Amino acid sequence: MIRYLEHNEIDKDKWDDCIRTSDHPKSDILCWYLDIVCPGWSALVYDDYKVVMPLPVRKKYGITYVYKPFFIQQLGIIGKKVKSDKINDFLNKIPAKIKLADIILDETLQLRAERHAIQGHSNYLLDIKNSYNEVRNQYHRNCIRNINKAKAAGFKFRSGISLEEFAGILFNQIIAQEKNFGTREKEQFKLLIKESINRNAGELVGIFDNNNRIVAAAFFIISFDRIMFKVCGSIDEGKKHQAMYMLVDEQIKRYSGQYMWFDFQGSDMDGIAYFNSTFGTIPHNYYSLHINRLPGIIKFLSGKKPE
Repeated sequence: MIRYLEHNEIDKDKWDDCIRTSDHPKSDILCWYLDIVCPGWSALVYDDYKVVMPLPVRKKYGITYVYKPFFIQQLGIIGKKVKSDKINDFLNKIPAKIKLADIILDETLQLRAERHAIQGHSNYLLDIKNSYNEVRNQYHRNCIRNINKAKAAGFKFRSGISLEEFAGILFNQIIAQEKNFGTREKEQFKLLIKESINRNAGELVGIFDNNNRIVAAAFFIISFDRIMFKVCGSIDEGKKHQAMYMLVDEQIKRYSGQYMWFDFQGSDMDGIAYFNSTFGTIPHNYYSLHINRLPGIIKFLSGKKPE
């Protein structure tokens, strides 16, 4: 039986056990991560936590809705041997009080929910289970050229950079790009970085020029079988000399042979997709769907979901 649970009804130990023992475990679906990026989240749970589905919920203008939180690419339905034909079983158990929902599914599930508005997305994965030299052989010529360009500029890679160094580059860029990234999200992001590092599940790295000025930075989540490339940014000098190519290459060099995947976490944007593809990645599709249960007149008047 599939049950809907409010946040205070969720057994977090059982939840985390379900994630850890699932076919595709990821750190960003564990309770500590969800508690930070979507506090108050609810869930659908099958039997005694055999299969689970997180539902980040908010309420605005009296409307309860499921939203896509920052810093999580995919949520979906998690457990062992989860079949795509179970998707509608879970969707049908979303309680009537939730009037709007943006649901992002895991890339392992092929969506067949014909009653809902469906959108496809792209993620890029690089197999890094072999040695760095074997992985590097998959790089495109332009990727290697850009890595060498950054090295020729005298750039140096450094792991374990401070939150202040990272924030100096990233926060202003995120705020400029994401209209809904406000004070609340900024504080959540800081807490996420601090907590992930405390748990040895996150890492901040950067590229520095000859004057020891940071020109590029990135935040990674170290997951069960993968390195997840969560957020990155560069200043103009870093962009000019292709610092991000060097940063990613250094991370691949550090973790090749230790993990299965380098997970680029997207993207649908052509420029980012091209960047990801030059490392010899494998594109993986995943899906999102939108549910709108608002009365017809409200749909007509609003034309969009709450933000």
